[in-house]
Amino acid sequence: MNAASLFRDAARAHPERVAFYEGREAIAFGALWERVERKSEQFRAGDRALIMLPMSVELYVALLAVLHANAIAVFIDPWVGTRRMIQLASFARPDHWIGTWKSQLLRLFVRQGSGHPARPPRAGETPALLTFTTGSSGTPKGVNRTHRILIAQHERLAEAFPPKAGDVDLCTFPIFALNNLALGVTTVIPPIDLKRIDALDPQAVARVARKRGVTTATASPPLFDKLATHPARPPFRRILTGGAPVTDAQLRAWIAAWPDSEIVIAYGSSEAEPVAHIEARERLAAGGRGYLAGRIVNGVRAKLDLIDHQVGELLVAGDHVAHVEGDEGEWHRMGDTGWFDEEARFRIAGRVHSTIWRNGIAHHAQLVEQAARGEDPRIKRAAAIGVNGKLVVVVESGEDVASDVRKRVDADEVIVAKEPLPLDPRHNSKIDYAKLRETLC
Repeated sequence: MNAASLFRDAARAHPERVAFYEGREAIAFGALWERVERKSEQFRAGDRALIMLPMSVELYVALLAVLHANAIAVFIDPWVGTRRMIQLASFARPDHWIGTWKSQLLRLFVRQGSGHPARPPRAGETPALLTFTTGSSGTPKGVNRTHRILIAQHERLAEAFPPKAGDVDLCTFPIFALNNLALGVTTVIPPIDLKRIDALDPQAVARVARKRGVTTATASPPLFDKLATHPARPPFRRILTGGAPVTDAQLRAWIAAWPDSEIVIAYGSSEAEPVAHIEARERLAAGGRGYLAGRIVNGVRAKLDLIDHQVGELLVAGDHVAHVEGDEGEWHRMGDTGWFDEEARFRIAGRVHSTIWRNGIAHHAQLVEQAARGEDPRIKRAAAIGVNGKLVVVVESGEDVASDVRKRVDADEVIVAKEPLPLDPRHNSKIDYAKLRETLC
């Protein structure tokens, strides 16, 4: 089965329903599918098409057209730097280029594809979508999703986060918008530069959400941080977020802003989405150490590769789990460390690459950061890193909070940074440990 057929079926069932609102424009499911069919004629089965577009109607027309033609879509995030674009495009060796002016310039530095299969591959068993990991733990790796995996991913997402009739979703996660298309759910693309989500205008987002009748929102934490303080914030029935740790303070602020909303924190990765999820009120009630990710979703098997007596790296397997270099058989390494509590909920302790070894003892970054921050409203962010065998804690604050932090954590050094700590470019929420270490070493 071809994954694009999920959207085709939704378009046939709801041809007049709006598929996307983007700016002042709206396009119906039927009209969108017509564009997909026309564009798909440009591709042959087995072709590789590099797609480097921001989240937009044009992006989904291109992506679905490539899938419909049994070609392979190679997706590169527009926020990555030019050097990284060349690196990833060289690995992919595309036959077609669809995207911004930057993607067209890559032609000068990247070899084209080298031939096509003699006959079309079987759609369910061959690559459909090639994306790349963020590279937060080193060199980014290619993530191959077959049509079978994309269909299974849709089934898992639909089961974990079911829509209601008439839902309109304000969405900044490309894979969730693709899922909306398969479900026949209208997606609103907000007026946000996803490369600078921290700089979004909450008034503009709230205005669009109210105008389009938004009922749900699927986005990274900074969007909800901004909207929560806006007096005309839209009344969501459900908030779905993820991509980075969410603090208890954030959850309490969101619950105060949307007391009648279901607020869900999803946990997953480029290779496996979703893996687990939990409702905000359950997480706050549970308390305890670590970031509570929730129970593993149906269709996923999970186990730990222990680092110490309790904490280990999470490995998952399932029909919607893609694989990258370093995985073992059917098991995919998530790169996150943690443990399962007495209610079989996964609690995140940190990342494998951010584990700090001091005197032969493992210190897990997110546990240290959670303790360092505590409930202190003066601390915006905290980061724990290892420097020359020492445990260093850096807190972002406009006040001298070092002595209070030392009371909460056993650190060799506590640094108070008045400037913002470096964050990942994708969600603008996770600490960029590599950049932080460069500033300290």
